[in-house]
Amino acid sequence: YAEQHIEDAEAPLFLRFINLLMNDANFLLDEALTYMARLKQNQEGKERDEWNQMSERQREEFENTFRHTGQIARYMNIMSIKTLIILNMITQNIQSIFCHPAISERLAAMLNYFLQHLVGPKRRNLKVRDPNEYLFEPSKLVAKVTDIYLNFAEYDQFCSAVSNDGMSYNEQLFPQAIEVLERIRHPRERIDAFLKLGEHIKTIADQHKEDDVIYNDAPEEYIDQISSILMNDPVMLPSSRTILDRSTVIRLLLDNQIDPYTRDPLHMQDVIPQSELKHSIEQWKASRRS
Repeated sequence: YAEQHIEDAEAPLFLRFINLLMNDANFLLDEALTYMARLKQNQEGKERDEWNQMSERQREEFENTFRHTGQIARYMNIMSIKTLIILNMITQNIQSIFCHPAISERLAAMLNYFLQHLVGPKRRNLKVRDPNEYLFEPSKLVAKVTDIYLNFAEYDQFCSAVSNDGMSYNEQLFPQAIEVLERIRHPRERIDAFLKLGEHIKTIADQHKEDDVIYNDAPEEYIDQISSILMNDPVMLPSSRTILDRSTVIRLLLDNQIDPYTRDPLHMQDVIPQSELKHSIEQWKASRRS
């Protein structure tokens, strides 16, 4: 039902729920990693010479800040893993709605971003002494994140969104995650499935690279102003007269039902399809591939 009515003036309740859930997951995980990085910096600060040069008052203030940071980190770590568990439970049973372009691009970018921080070079920034004190379990986070990826292994729309994320996805991301999964002795069948998924996504990424070369000189009017992608289904916002891809507008309206350029009220049913422009884009793409 939610997928069929994603463009309704009033978004279905479940669609609004998963949008808020992804917002929460994104916020909580980002805050958890940010505060763990701060803890590491604080711990290293106590080991440097400036600690010995601090006055008693400065040390007291430092310790108070350190304890406060630890308390917040602990809370964020608890809530982020709980949110991931909920997201994993939902995506185990429901996949199609998450594969709509307006949702899949957000989810894929979020998963890639956090996986990169947990298994890539940036993970060194999170290594604190006594991580259990803050209930920080990076291996558990990696396992949960990779489980969510696997829930979409059969959905090319989602796999395409993962590979198309230019911010966090790279060819080393999945191999790095597999190294962690093997180190924590994750179930072998899950590791093999994730390896297969990574290879499939790399194949799609290679195709995207070819497309980027073919379409790299697309006329400016074919490009979405917000996402910077080549539009597939251009629509016009009635108030600002701005043309964006339909998937971009859907994604924007899930958070705020306003025209981002004029702040006027906007519903999906108000947008104006740009059929001629869509046909022009399709013809241009066909000519580039011929």
